[in-house]
Amino acid sequence: MMPQKFFLAIFLVLLILLGATDSPAQVTRLSIGTASIGGVFFPLGTGMAKVITKYVPGVEASAESTAGSAQNVRLVGTKKTDLGLAMADVVYDAYTGTAKFSKEKYDNLRGLLMVYGQMMHILVRAESPVKSVADLRGKKVSVGPAGSGTEFMSKLLLGAYGLTYKDLKVDFLTHEEESLALSDKNIEAAFYLMGPPASAIVSFLASHKGRFIPIEKTMLDKLHQKFPFYTEMPIPANAYPTQVQAVPSVGVRVVFLTNTGLSDKFAYEITKALIEQREELIAVHPSAKEITFADALAGMPIPLHSGAKKYYAEKKHPGLAK
Repeated sequence: MMPQKFFLAIFLVLLILLGATDSPAQVTRLSIGTASIGGVFFPLGTGMAKVITKYVPGVEASAESTAGSAQNVRLVGTKKTDLGLAMADVVYDAYTGTAKFSKEKYDNLRGLLMVYGQMMHILVRAESPVKSVADLRGKKVSVGPAGSGTEFMSKLLLGAYGLTYKDLKVDFLTHEEESLALSDKNIEAAFYLMGPPASAIVSFLASHKGRFIPIEKTMLDKLHQKFPFYTEMPIPANAYPTQVQAVPSVGVRVVFLTNTGLSDKFAYEITKALIEQREELIAVHPSAKEITFADALAGMPIPLHSGAKKYYAEKKHPGLAK
């Protein structure tokens, strides 16, 4: 008779062979830096993660709530996060090591596509005496989360009016906290750099009367001349309940970015999936309507990832010739 140990050895070998045959394909997990939950980045980033997981073989993506644009470029630049959403001005400064990134530089950042435009919403209660940004002097104001794209633009916008943080009582609240603080009358105004409809603003207006502070044309021109990434971008009429007219404002486009560590294959497939499956993203948030092949490279502030560039080249995108 064959020894019992012999049969046991044969059995173990068979298990190993079967396991090798049936083992699942290796999955690469990618993270996407977004922002606070009450804005646009988080729901849109969550939708992007689902599309990437569904259409890019071998990838499982997830969205992470962060402090927003400035943190996202740092996370992506240091390879602590694989992908991220960030405003074009913040991305440019991080790539070139200028402005608030003068002591750091992330020249390994690479673009995949331009996503949508965000405009500044300056929200006050309906009965507020504030009619202009200039009227915020001496008032308690939230300029968005510290280090976020909102805070970045808020500081520059206030500067155009001759105001600094020292001229206001400044708070750095998340967008959900801003809406609550407005409701409780703990702040006079709140800054939100978002694409409408932003859930934190919708939530406030569902139970309170509010209005947006317009930005005067002279200030819009002043900002654009000094910061070309900032363009006139009104909040559309009827974007929010009771807001029947467009509100003059300033905006900037958002970049979906990565770093040089992402493989060409994944960069190609991710870019392809997000552009060609945009209808699934629109179902998540209407801002995704601005994700189009035609505008995917418009205003791109950093070099394209080579994998994304391959996709645009195959599709003969005219922007590559510029």
